[in-house]
Amino acid sequence: MAPALSNLTFMLVCAVVLMLFFTRAASHHTILPILGAGDKVGLSVGQLGVAFSIISLMNMLMTVPA
Repeated sequence: MAPALSNLTFMLVCAVVLMLFFTRAASHHTILPILGAGDKVGLSVGQLGVAFSIISLMNMLMTVPA
C-alpha cells in the first residue's frame, strides 16, 4: 500500500476536500438557480450565466497548480 494512503491525517484531509467539492457543486447546480430565478433575487437566465462564469473564473484563478 502507498505510504500516503496509510496516513490517517492525509486521508482525513482528502475526505474534507471531497466534501467541499460536492458542497460547492451542489450549490452551483441547485441553490443558485433556484434563488436567482425566483422572486428573491430576480436574475435572468443571462445574468445567471454570467454569475456562473465569474464563479468558475474565480475558482480557476484561486486554484494554484501543484
